[in-house]
Amino acid sequence: MPETKAALLSEIEAAVLDESVPVTFALRKCLVLGAKAGSEQLRSWARQELNGYDPESDIPEYRVVQAPITVDTMNLCAISRGQRISQHMLPEEARKAISESVTLVHSIGVIEDMANQAKLAMAG
Repeated sequence: MPETKAALLSEIEAAVLDESVPVTFALRKCLVLGAKAGSEQLRSWARQELNGYDPESDIPEYRVVQAPITVDTMNLCAISRGQRISQHMLPEEARKAISESVTLVHSIGVIEDMANQAKLAMAG
């Protein structure tokens, strides 16, 4: 029995609300929904989320995250870890290469894997 658009939409909604379901599952359903609804825009978006973005393409704002620059320092009296510094405190050459934001162009599967590794590192 072929899935209807309403059924697909319900499945996508349920997958998004269930934290145990990988986002890739919902995105694959979006591909199918886009095909059934004749929406190339939905299919293109879901494809880019699943496969990653070309760095030269228009990347959605939600894929640009703030990433403060932090340093660890040590002197004879103290150790300081994770101290935030301004980009302007870096040498001029470093300012060109280091930014306080990161554009996530990877596939959503890779991003999920990175997030899960970070959770494990914080728990362990």
